[in-house]
Amino acid sequence: MPMKLSLIAFFIFKISLATTLFIPTTDNFSTPSKPGFLNVLLSKLEIRPSDIKYFPFKRAVSMYISDSADTCFAGGDKIISQMYIPNFKEENFIYSRKYLKIPSKIFSLNKVYCKVSEIEGKRVLTTQNFPVEKFIQREKLKSISDINDFNSAYKMLKSNRGDVIVTFFPSVLETVKKLKFCRDESLIIHFDSIQCHNTPKNREFIKRINMKLDKLMNSGELKNITKKSFKQYGDELSI
Repeated sequence: MPMKLSLIAFFIFKISLATTLFIPTTDNFSTPSKPGFLNVLLSKLEIRPSDIKYFPFKRAVSMYISDSADTCFAGGDKIISQMYIPNFKEENFIYSRKYLKIPSKIFSLNKVYCKVSEIEGKRVLTTQNFPVEKFIQREKLKSISDINDFNSAYKMLKSNRGDVIVTFFPSVLETVKKLKFCRDESLIIHFDSIQCHNTPKNREFIKRINMKLDKLMNSGELKNITKKSFKQYGDELSI
């Protein structure tokens, strides 16, 4: 009996490894202590908490990229992968259905900027290592500083230590309300999905996730989760 139980425990452990999901922690979006949109979605997808590993953004990306086994990352797509993953090869990765639209914006205290050319000569703050150099040459900007989180970047704007924040649409809505940004234009729009290294176990995992995402989409529940999480911005971010 002990041997049988050991084998069962080992088998469960192996299955758990097949669904390890790296999550970049983001306020009001994906934190264990204060659940947001992604926490709710993962619960609906029936992904076990024991299979989820939360880390700060840079570490989560680094660990996922360096671990080419049966691991996945929540929040990836091909566009973003090409920006963040060195020597990106499309055939090495697979993706779930898209579940959230993420526009990238220019945020400021007093002025609406719709075009990246309008921030020439500005002190630019980014979060999550947003690759602003993909859109404007670094030498055309006064400075670029990557900040740990959106709230900290906002405080730097308030204390005149930066002119604009250029980043993905943040989940900290209380702070977003205090800033100006262009509703009609985005630097780029990408679509969050669960991204995995292309392995047999991960292909099966993505297949199961897609079936559950299809049900959430077809029932309208995914849209409801998005609107509840992002309130007045829900329609802009819904799939």
